[in-house]
Amino acid sequence: MDCVIPFLVVVGDTEGNGGMKEFLTFFRYQNKAGKLYKWMLLIALTAFSFTCAYIRTFFNEYYVGLCAKDMLVFFSRDGMILAMTGGISTIRGLLFTYVDDNPNVIVRYNSKMKVFVYQSMSLLIITLIDMVVLYAVGIISAYIILGVYDNWHIDGSLFYNTVTRKGFSADIGVYEAVMYIMFILRKTVIVWCAGIISLLVEYITDWIRVAILATVFIYGVSITTHFSISRLDLRILDIYNMPKTVMYTALIALAGILFVIAGTVLSRRRQYYR
Repeated sequence: MDCVIPFLVVVGDTEGNGGMKEFLTFFRYQNKAGKLYKWMLLIALTAFSFTCAYIRTFFNEYYVGLCAKDMLVFFSRDGMILAMTGGISTIRGLLFTYVDDNPNVIVRYNSKMKVFVYQSMSLLIITLIDMVVLYAVGIISAYIILGVYDNWHIDGSLFYNTVTRKGFSADIGVYEAVMYIMFILRKTVIVWCAGIISLLVEYITDWIRVAILATVFIYGVSITTHFSISRLDLRILDIYNMPKTVMYTALIALAGILFVIAGTVLSRRRQYYR
């Protein structure tokens, strides 16, 4: 309880107008120094590369061809794209926090705990931006290449074959916007949790290289073993059970919040050198 109360105080201060203005100043400074747009371009290029690879590999397997919306299926089919984009997003977030490794930051915000909370909030925002870029580039580039946005209702399509073989109807019964939001949010909270864990490693060791190695380990395990964060990712069949999907997404987000609370405790022993 003693750990939670300081965290709530910081969050409460942030929710005020002054606290939010202070956080936005922190966020702008961090991302300007870290050159956010260059990392967004890397996410976009990764999304485009995977989209082209999926189209080239699977186009001839379905006689009605693929469509742009099939990227929702492919982007959650294996853990590779989550590992690649998540790894880029997390490492970028760690490098951005290196900008804050400065005694002047503590003087400005007068709280090590507040700096950690701001770093966590910043990591969540840039992760959300990355996932939006991932899906936007994937869907748009697939539409440009294929010229077809949606063929899910056609017998023989990737989506139709996938769901009907499992005994589901091709009518998913969910608004398209809701479906996109759930896919983006699920990847966002997964990558955010991994980012907070890596940030905790950096706070414990005071060495950013170790935190980056921890990130590589987390996502490397995700690719090579069954015990991976990619198993938490949303699959297209999960959309048919929306209450369960929302609950699991909320639980992952809650885990991230608990990691942040742990970080506010560890932040007290953090030393700022530069």
